[in-house]
Amino acid sequence: MTRTGPDRRPTLADVAARAGVSTALVSIVLRDVPGASAATRERVRQVAAEIGDRPDSRARLLRSSRSRLLGVVFGVQHAFHGDLVSGLYAAAERVGYELALSAVTPGRDERRAGPGSSRIAARRSSFSAPSLPPPS
Repeated sequence: MTRTGPDRRPTLADVAARAGVSTALVSIVLRDVPGASAATRERVRQVAAEIGDRPDSRARLLRSSRSRLLGVVFGVQHAFHGDLVSGLYAAAERVGYELALSAVTPGRDERRAGPGSSRIAARRSSFSAPSLPPPS
């Protein structure tokens, strides 16, 4: 069995090895789709809980056809931008989205922060906003 440590999340393989089933069956159980008996489902879920396995929403989103990831590019120029970032995370979470931020700073221009060259993975759900004006 693969060892888990404080710096590594348990994997499907870890759950499968400990439960005595295949990784495919663990996936079926954790996705809650047909294909496993009630007893197997219970055993797999119990093992997953015991070793600290929990869903990774980012991995699940990458496997789906919808990323539910918002990409926001903005300029960090004023203290209120911290409040803005907190609000963006809260709003995205309320509707089931992840948020990828890419900031324009004095040492990082718009070209480097923009979606065309960014590491923001969501091609279908990426939005960019111009630099925000200072508060009135």
